Amino acid sequence: MKKLISIILAVMLFVGAFSISSYATELPIIDISTVSVKSVSISDRYAGSGYNVIISASITGSVKTATAQLVNGSEKKDLELTYDSSSNLYVATFKVDKSTTLGTWTVSNVIVNGNSYKVSSKAFTVIKLGDVNRDGKINNDDALMAFKAIFGLVILSDEEKCAADTNKDGQIDFIDVFGIVFRSFGFIK
Repeated sequence: MKKLISIILAVMLFVGAFSISSYATELPIIDISTVSVKSVSISDRYAGSGYNVIISASITGSVKTATAQLVNGSEKKDLELTYDSSSNLYVATFKVDKSTTLGTWTVSNVIVNGNSYKVSSKAFTVIKLGDVNRDGKINNDDALMAFKAIFGLVILSDEEKCAADTNKDGQIDFIDVFGIVFRSFGFIK
């Protein structure tokens, strides 16, 4: 009798194990993680040639690839976002150079794992360094405006301050006035 019970238990274990393993191999693998783009931020509102604008995104879930899409009129740029463990954010650098189209660049979408996520509009404006009065030309009028700003005779907007700060040190001083004058004569491009 003991031998019969042992055989029945052995058969049940074998059949049970076979059924479980057979069943488990037939189940599809389902990714239950969800992706969410929580927020997007930019490091600067205004940028001139030589600036690096940092775009960062807070993304939760399983991320294989992430891209920020930027738009300026009909021009588009895709920037790959990479994970930065120190900030726990996905970041990309938009390098502004002389060939970068002037005007407002807007982060329109973030694409994660091939799916597009609309984000609240974040934008920055690429300006021409030295063009303080924003008339499209660099001339003595721009140098005079920066000179007056040093002495508090005019108050510059943030965009004008960025254009006047030709050496990108965060201050408007005589070095910047000379930088504007040199640009107006074509000594600095």
